[in-house]
Amino acid sequence: MPYQPQAEKEDFMMAIRKLNYASAASLPLHFKLGDRDVRGIPEDFNPKTSTSFLDANIVRTEIIGEKDGLEIRAEVLEYRDFPTVEYTVWFTNRGKKATAVLSEINALEHEFCGENPVLVHGTGDTWNTEGYKFARTPITAQGYTLAPEDTGLSCTGAYPFMRLCFADQILTCAIGWSGTWKADFRATPLGVVMTAGQKYTAFKILPGETMRTPRICLQVTLGDETRAMNTWRRFFRAHVMPRQWGKPVPSKLCMHVHGYNGCEHTGGTEDNQLFGLHKYMERGIKPDLWWYDAGFYTCKEPTWVNVGTWKEDPVRWPHNGLGILGEECAKNGIDFMLWFEPERVARGTELDLEHHDFLLTFKNAKPDEWMLLNLGNSAARNWMIERVDALIKKWHITVYRQDCNFNHYLYWRDNEAPDRLGALENLAVQGYYAYWDALLLRNPGLIIDSCAGGGRRNDLETLRRAVVFHPTDVGLYDPAQRQKQQLALFEWAPYFRQHAMNDDDGNMHDASQWLHALTPAVTMSAPCWMKEETFALARKMIPVWRRAADLELSGDYYPQMQTIYDAELTTFFCTHFYDPDTDEGFVLFIRNGDCEQDAFTAHTALRESTTYRVENPVTGETYTKTGAELATFTQALQKNEAALWFFAPVGKA
Repeated sequence: MPYQPQAEKEDFMMAIRKLNYASAASLPLHFKLGDRDVRGIPEDFNPKTSTSFLDANIVRTEIIGEKDGLEIRAEVLEYRDFPTVEYTVWFTNRGKKATAVLSEINALEHEFCGENPVLVHGTGDTWNTEGYKFARTPITAQGYTLAPEDTGLSCTGAYPFMRLCFADQILTCAIGWSGTWKADFRATPLGVVMTAGQKYTAFKILPGETMRTPRICLQVTLGDETRAMNTWRRFFRAHVMPRQWGKPVPSKLCMHVHGYNGCEHTGGTEDNQLFGLHKYMERGIKPDLWWYDAGFYTCKEPTWVNVGTWKEDPVRWPHNGLGILGEECAKNGIDFMLWFEPERVARGTELDLEHHDFLLTFKNAKPDEWMLLNLGNSAARNWMIERVDALIKKWHITVYRQDCNFNHYLYWRDNEAPDRLGALENLAVQGYYAYWDALLLRNPGLIIDSCAGGGRRNDLETLRRAVVFHPTDVGLYDPAQRQKQQLALFEWAPYFRQHAMNDDDGNMHDASQWLHALTPAVTMSAPCWMKEETFALARKMIPVWRRAADLELSGDYYPQMQTIYDAELTTFFCTHFYDPDTDEGFVLFIRNGDCEQDAFTAHTALRESTTYRVENPVTGETYTKTGAELATFTQALQKNEAALWFFAPVGKA
């Protein structure tokens, strides 16, 4: 059925009852201070509360209390346009000596009432085919724990976005912490007690130092999961997704000359990059974004991984570094994306030789082991801010791409004293946010692209600052894996990219290869020198992709199959998007190669009384039907075929 408007009074009244955290006593914080058990901000901390509007729809409450030099400050944001509350807590040592040890810090510990609790949760990106799997787990008195693997990356093995479904209501939860976190769920006679926070915390706080909790975002809705999902998607678009020049990041057609004369972009030169950019445009394909990945610096053949000297290779870029490419992109109204991996440092690079004190290693590390740039060290962070900011300005970079291809956990743990467990991680995660915030503040209009060997660090705090052009390194041309990833990401983090497929020679043979990549951003994978048939197909399909991508970014999502997907080619794949503001939408059908089902029936969210023009942009077939007639839409296909149908009200151009 069509999505019900998000401003329903019942949702908001339920949020007021269940998510009322704007006072010292009600704040669902729980931790130990030495031997003392602390909940909320206690009275002996003399908490003071102030409340104000940040804008017409966000009420900000700040609660500050202090005792014996330990200041606890909470910021609670209540959204008036969605049934949503989020908050973060900071601990600052205002005294002259270290605090007692703070341990078992749960940013959230709260009982949510309801019957028949079931947790919907996913694996995140795992660097293998187990990634982006979702499961439904009934919560019992024995409890259930979610936590990513101990990599220091927030989405490896557990996804920090989840739904707790009760018989008549749904709690949606997102955790903003770009390191190790955990969430526990335990059934009670009245419902479920949920706790969540940084996974490892047992640290004293030094004078002048600040630690913080993860950001906790909670949303409550009545009705079914589709309604809860679209409430979250709307909230995400309105309040989480980054902006480009004040507007949500639009659909992006991404292009590159990749892997030419070397892996990744280690063979990139002024000549071949400008040639490729111009060649695509000459053949009628103008990118929205020109992508330059790993390897603009001097590389040790044949690899790109000797990172740590953030300067251009003067042999391949002899004039103004990558400025000549950035200038050409700017002249043509094209975003210029450049790849960095600032946290990983190779031996013998500039950071190692000149600023070794910025770096962390770990016990029993191999002589050639990577080192970790400690972003919790303000001097290290400021050095990297100055270097990268200068390159952004000099080279006309409009999309800063940050990757992270190694694990941080051992670097943190092996450098922490017994009474500082979790401290290095906490400071490093705060430094990661501060680093990105500085780049964004210094460069209006800049977009950040988050990558961590794929999508291994795309939690709520990361996605407040970045979009995801590359959500995984797994299954880039595997239809089953791509479909599984799309089902998960459209629900939770709906800006992402996939590749329009091509064969090993770079040729694209039919429109279905584009239909497999109907995502908000897309890369046409065919190189610029491919045959004309490939480019003719691309010129036809790019407007089709764009129309669908824009609806994905503005509309509501109606999955036609369960997210708990077997990631095999034995099923139909079907998605439906509908924007009630424009009364337009589409439905996509893909019959996979091992699917024995001849046809699939989609259930649309169209208005029953409206007459729609139904259009297949690939075949050119059109007809008109009412929304009532289109409420169920059946499509028969041969194996490995796909069909896309757009809906628009009759009379609308």
